Amino acid sequence: MTITGTTHVASPPLGRRLWRAVYHRLELPGWGVCPAGIGVEISDLRRYLDDLETAHLRLALLDAAATRVGLTLDIETTCLVLAELLVPSLADAAAAGIVEEDSQGAPPPPPGVVRLRKMKGSVPPELE
Repeated sequence: MTITGTTHVASPPLGRRLWRAVYHRLELPGWGVCPAGIGVEISDLRRYLDDLETAHLRLALLDAAATRVGLTLDIETTCLVLAELLVPSLADAAAAGIVEEDSQGAPPPPPGVVRLRKMKGSVPPELE
């Protein structure tokens, strides 16, 4: 059984504490049946496992990015792959765009303003 809780003594750097407890039934001569319990604090182990899981997820995302993004010179395809990579691992919705240097006949923007053209986006079906 895993028991979570806080201690009565303030321990701000640790926050919530985690214990693992095991209970046994002992039959002792002259005492009858007695419960016995052993509890061990596993807060550091849980934090270590959480950090390890976070690192694993980040490495998996980097691996996916390295094998999927930039495989083509087509800007629209690359933008779509990038947006799809981000959803749902890092974001609920993502869009990739490029800054347009040539405005295709439109008047130039004022100084300091850039035109951003949305290329592709990715959204899970439940958010469309």
